[in-house]
Amino acid sequence: MDVAALTARAVDAYNTSHTFARDVLSHRLAVDDANAAHALVAIVTLLAIVVAFRVVFGVGGAFAALASGPGSRSKTYKPAVLLLGGKGCGKTALWQGLKYGEQRFRTTTSVEANECGDAVVVGKNSRGREVTKSHVRVVDVPGHAKLRKEALRELARARAVVFVVDSVSFASERKEVAKFLFDILSDESFQTRKIPLMIACNKCEKLTAHPPDFIRKRLEREIDAARAADAGSLPEMAITAAQRRANAVAKKKRDKYRTLCQRPGETFTFDAFTKASRRPGVVCDRVSAMKNQLAPLCDFIVRVT
Repeated sequence: MDVAALTARAVDAYNTSHTFARDVLSHRLAVDDANAAHALVAIVTLLAIVVAFRVVFGVGGAFAALASGPGSRSKTYKPAVLLLGGKGCGKTALWQGLKYGEQRFRTTTSVEANECGDAVVVGKNSRGREVTKSHVRVVDVPGHAKLRKEALRELARARAVVFVVDSVSFASERKEVAKFLFDILSDESFQTRKIPLMIACNKCEKLTAHPPDFIRKRLEREIDAARAADAGSLPEMAITAAQRRANAVAKKKRDKYRTLCQRPGETFTFDAFTKASRRPGVVCDRVSAMKNQLAPLCDFIVRVT
């Protein structure tokens, strides 16, 4: 509805109230005094103006809310600790441990994010003192490959990222896991906002679990390979000169982040990445959602929130 239509409605409301006050009130209520009739007209006219303003500004407020879109709501969100990782690595189980302090329900592959804004996290700060953080917002983001783009969009509202790895099946899934982590590390929001990162090696209670040092080194090797393969990828198709210029600008911006702050020929390591980007060091430690052994994770959250 446009402004002209709203104005027309306001005029109609005024005319209706004026007619009601002049004809109905003065005749049916036997108001013979002309001054009294005029007073009634004035009162009802004022009421009509108030109603008209309520109509105009009420509808205008609704249009403003619609124009802001669903994405504007996220701007008011409290920055969250994101639990990211492939499917089946135990993100939802860790989320339950942080929210409830125990496993309340059996987990399956998530298709929607699990969120809580009232987690109470007890851990040690950088000075080794035990600190309690309340009202921590934790978001468990689905890890299915088809939902990977949605997961990366969540980085725009992240306070920290916990990348969960299944330390039992890591050897067979290392390439896919490393590719996902590479996409996170090369994300513009992740780099420009210097978001802290922890690699949480879950399921450490099992005998076949790989140690964190092994997982860290293999991830570095696979990320370096993914970075090299990405550098040799074919450019996007372009027909016109304008498309070629646009592709060149996009590629330059993309390459800026996809190099992970490394010089050509330099081998990727998490230490080199954090030093070059001047960000907090990457934490890699073991956790167990099933045994509720979350001390390293809680320490990380306390230090970055």
